[in-house]
Amino acid sequence: MRTLISLLLLTAVSVFQPVAAQTGEGAAWPVAGSVPLYVDWGKSDVAVSPVTFGVPLPNGLTSTVENLRVVNGEGKPVPAQMAATATWQGPDGPIRWLLLSMNVEQGQTYALEYGSNVRAYDFANYQGIQLKEDRDAITVNTGAMQAVISKVRPTVLDAVYIDADGNGRFTGDEAIVTPDAAAANLPVVTDGRGNRYVASDSGLKVSIARSGPMEVAIRREGWYVGANGTRFAQFVTYTYFYADQAAVRHDHTFIVAFDSTENQVRDIRLSIPVAMDTSAKAEFATSTAVNGDIVTVDANRFPVYLVQNEHNHWVLGGSADSGEVIIASGDRSGGWFGLSDQRWGIYAGYRDFWQQFPGELEIDKGVMHIHLWSSRGGNVLDFTPSVIMGDQYPGDRIFDSNYYVGGLDSWTQAYGIGKTHNIWLNFYTQKKAGGSADGDKAEAAKLTYSWLHEPVLVMASPEWNVSTQAFGIVHPEDRERFPELEAALDALLHRKYWMQEHFAQYGWIDYGDAYYRRTSDVTVWRRWASMFYGWPNVAPLLYLRSGRRDAWNYHRINTKHIIDIDIGHLDSTQFGKRRGGRYGGNGGIVHYAANQYTHGPDTRIRFMYFDYYINGNLRAWEVADYYAQDQYEEMYPNSQVLRGYQGRTSGGTLRLFSEAYEATWKPEYLRAMRDVAETFYRELAERGFTEYDDVYKNEGKLKYYQLTGDKRMLDLFLNDMQVLLESRDPLSGRLPRPDGRGNTMWSLANVYLMTGNEDYARYMYWQVGNALSQMQTALDPHVGPESIGDMIAEFTGPPEQTYHATMGVQFPTAMVVMAQAMERTGYPFVYLLADGYAYLMSEGKIIKAEDGDGLVLCGSKVTIPALGRPLRVYFYVPAESQGAALVVSAGVRIYTPEGTPLNDGKVMEGWIDIPSGQSGLWSMEAANLYGTFSVEARNLPPVYALDDPARYFMPDVAWLMWKTPAPDSEVMGVVPVTFAVRIPEGAQTTPVRVFVDDQLYWEGEVTAIGDEVTAEASLMLDTLKMADGRHELMVMASSGEFVQQMRTALTVRNTWTLYDPLIVVEFFGTLVDNTMITESSGGWRYLNTPIPDGPEDTFRMVRLADTEEYLVWDMPELGVNQYEVVLFVHGNAVNSVRSAVELAFRDVSGSQWRPVGYQVMSESPTPSGWCKVVLSGEMEPIVTPVQFRVVFKQGVIPADQLQIGDVTFVGMRQKQ
Repeated sequence: MRTLISLLLLTAVSVFQPVAAQTGEGAAWPVAGSVPLYVDWGKSDVAVSPVTFGVPLPNGLTSTVENLRVVNGEGKPVPAQMAATATWQGPDGPIRWLLLSMNVEQGQTYALEYGSNVRAYDFANYQGIQLKEDRDAITVNTGAMQAVISKVRPTVLDAVYIDADGNGRFTGDEAIVTPDAAAANLPVVTDGRGNRYVASDSGLKVSIARSGPMEVAIRREGWYVGANGTRFAQFVTYTYFYADQAAVRHDHTFIVAFDSTENQVRDIRLSIPVAMDTSAKAEFATSTAVNGDIVTVDANRFPVYLVQNEHNHWVLGGSADSGEVIIASGDRSGGWFGLSDQRWGIYAGYRDFWQQFPGELEIDKGVMHIHLWSSRGGNVLDFTPSVIMGDQYPGDRIFDSNYYVGGLDSWTQAYGIGKTHNIWLNFYTQKKAGGSADGDKAEAAKLTYSWLHEPVLVMASPEWNVSTQAFGIVHPEDRERFPELEAALDALLHRKYWMQEHFAQYGWIDYGDAYYRRTSDVTVWRRWASMFYGWPNVAPLLYLRSGRRDAWNYHRINTKHIIDIDIGHLDSTQFGKRRGGRYGGNGGIVHYAANQYTHGPDTRIRFMYFDYYINGNLRAWEVADYYAQDQYEEMYPNSQVLRGYQGRTSGGTLRLFSEAYEATWKPEYLRAMRDVAETFYRELAERGFTEYDDVYKNEGKLKYYQLTGDKRMLDLFLNDMQVLLESRDPLSGRLPRPDGRGNTMWSLANVYLMTGNEDYARYMYWQVGNALSQMQTALDPHVGPESIGDMIAEFTGPPEQTYHATMGVQFPTAMVVMAQAMERTGYPFVYLLADGYAYLMSEGKIIKAEDGDGLVLCGSKVTIPALGRPLRVYFYVPAESQGAALVVSAGVRIYTPEGTPLNDGKVMEGWIDIPSGQSGLWSMEAANLYGTFSVEARNLPPVYALDDPARYFMPDVAWLMWKTPAPDSEVMGVVPVTFAVRIPEGAQTTPVRVFVDDQLYWEGEVTAIGDEVTAEASLMLDTLKMADGRHELMVMASSGEFVQQMRTALTVRNTWTLYDPLIVVEFFGTLVDNTMITESSGGWRYLNTPIPDGPEDTFRMVRLADTEEYLVWDMPELGVNQYEVVLFVHGNAVNSVRSAVELAFRDVSGSQWRPVGYQVMSESPTPSGWCKVVLSGEMEPIVTPVQFRVVFKQGVIPADQLQIGDVTFVGMRQKQ
């Protein structure tokens, strides 16, 4: 593995070269080599199985299959049919994807050899499949069977011969299916009214789609036609044959060619008539177990059938003369059945039988009837939304824009949608050559089960797959180094399967798609996922990098659903349908509701190509072809994407045509790519960048450059990435709020590999950490299966589909860069995330020990990433630490060195004091597994080990221990500031700077004395020069590039204030005095209404008459030195204030009053003549208790023209 991965890392940048430069010269691939082929047998113990599988090849490895061969474990070449399904650089370039067809044997191993001296398998000595074609038929001889495909009759199989006597020849009496019987049992569709539409020879098209010694595929296209000549539905079939096998794969696609608002379907039946004698027995697999839990029934008594009428209910019955007979019932049947006599037999069935209910397997008079829609299922096939949705039907509710005015039913037409069933027919003889009993029956049963439920899968090793870069830069599954990311990828698939089962997403129409979000059963808008955000690309990517069967299977069913139901397959002017047109469902309420899209952000195609490359699925290739062609035809002459840049629509269009061009090398797609690219260039010129999210834009940009070598697109991409880096934009230049679509890990990984700029990598680490913290995985010990893959409660972005789709594509590419960093630095995954946060926040630094495995996160303030699982963070408490504490931004639990929870395990947040007397390695753990938190240390080393205590070490960095003043204390006057600095080893001095409110207050060096490793420093802080209130004091100690800072808050309280607004309130008719006056003469009254048009001051006092009156206040503290009295004076009396008002102080012991001077400041009078006057003064602080008096003198200003308002006193606090 390491060899291939190292090769991937060394050659990663080659993928970014345009095709013109991708010649393979100088590539780091050996001239010859061997690729391990892994066989996954599933649960079956079948001895031999035919397989068709794809292997990606790196650019420049070979341009011909003549230098490739498959060998077994003994190095012996084995028969393997090979074909190039995709090429690098152009149609004649090196092979990018190789398709192989062969038989694999249980217990054997295989490898693909390549090299200039390697010679392909010589089929001259191997008969393989013999193919004969004439005007009326195609005859396929597999060696074990000879089958005839008629070119004039639409029979499933026109004739089948099996070598019953084992002499190697096929004779007329060995026909298990005869032409006459086949012609009498043509495929037939019955509509809702009972009208029959039989497969017709009119318009029948038959062609050989794949031909070789190991596999042959024949394509047929025709119509189900009524007695009056009406074409009711179309069929497209691919019939596959395999060397040395008496088995047939028959893929049947039913395509709606009727008005779905007027017609329904009651039954779709394919029939295989089998020559049987009176000993015939019928077998039905009643479960999905390997042995099928077979129930055997006499096939000659009456017609027998197994109907799967719901996803969890089947009935095995018969039609006797006395009526219907129920033989057995159950939940999920195996989906296969058999018919045999003493001479030979057949097993048949189709994949996903119970999932695609209602289906039926019937045997009647020697005919195997396979019902793809069963009339016994209870309902007709009705495409009307109100019928399909039942109680969930939204009626005429209007959703986005004008959807669905008049009701959803009126917007829905199913004309042109399809449905594919993958059918398996396995013939066998009861006796082998030589007369051994049981013959091939047991193997046929095993192979039938295997193909239907656990097909044998063959693939190159995941390490080989990703190293070829045939599908981009991807890291293989790596649970050792990336357990959290792999758990997240696991959760994506788990979630789809869980929702499928929980919401019973089964049935003929729905099976294979997934809900958009968990609430889709009640929130019908944005219900079905379809292609949105590229989710269909996730499962095949996961399969190629891991070999996971569940990923392969989900890709299979999801792709089949989309190419069947979500894409149109017939043109109709009447119904506005296009062959290849994509449904988006306009809200996904019903898959095929409303219009077909022209161009859009989610015109995805890569997953269809993957189905062809990985599995050789010819139907997927066919649909992908006319899907891309429809997009092209809709583009010209003047679509919106040609007129100008359309944001995500332009991004989706550029991506689609780039991928279609790479797959087909059709020049028209190159034209479309170039035309769309021009709109990007215009947008760049006008705006300075183009939108840069990965889900819509960046894949197309990069693929376009790789395919064309247009340096303008490279410059555009690099520019956009630089804009992203500088802006730290979580919205990707466009999105209304952060969500999964805003992540750009894929492009950041790619641009890092192109430029080597570490800033891109570190920003990507942060994005990975941020994305990882948004979804629950199985690593969380507190969640059950129902929550794995669910978004955390705090997630506020759009539904989970956006997240699942983007993470599934981006995480595997991000891992490539992270794996490089791990190789280079030795950092585990969690430290890379921490480094990303350190980069984003400009706080913290990773330090690695010079010897050993020590690795720590250092910083005055560091951010601890969230992993979605418990993460221990270790910190050291020295024995000499006094007043040790941590400040954390979110709740944590603290553990002593012995592992005992502090404070009985209660969650703590903010400042947390660490008890003295317990030195050693302490730890903490976040209460919220999905939230990051910041940590600051006080009187502790600012050093933290993540996940593993063995990584903790003390690096040679300076760190601070605060002594005085105490944090958050109140100070006054001149106070000493003392702290200690741990000096790094080998140093005697350390530069220190002290800041007050971010202003440099002092700087210098502190020096250790003698052999001490700490140095103490002390300076005086004059708070008298500082305003009262809260201030921040920060000390910074430097050691090399590392700077530790310690902050503490101080509250300066040098002054005190007494403020009396003279508030008096009325309470039930009684005035309540709330003033601070301690003594007054008796000639005052209160005013609690504002002066009309005068200065605002509701509460005032005025004399009752023109007499001398006074007011006295006791000062609350010593040191008063400022005073202010607010007056309100009417008219010209303002000029007499100094004569009318006296201010004085005296000692509380009763000494004489001492008048004090004051300044007079007055405002302009109001229209009514009132003027606000402020008397204020200062004096030396009085350090004894005093009183303050205001006197209004008699005979100077009339009583009604002089009022007193607010009174304020300020003093200097005195040290006790």
